[in-house]
Amino acid sequence: MMEKGATNSAIATIWEHIPGEKGTNAEEQIAAFESLYQVNARPIQPTNGRIIRLHEE
Repeated sequence: MMEKGATNSAIATIWEHIPGEKGTNAEEQIAAFESLYQVNARPIQPTNGRIIRLHEE
């Protein structure tokens, strides 16, 4: 039905970065991220006089 063509280098790069197994080295990756970014949130922006309300469910 379809003929095999040449390897697409962009697609090959994408496949190289997809984890093979779910959860592989997840704890190590999270620890590395946390060591680089102790505060995982950006600073708040100026409100410029706007009122910010917390939505509660």
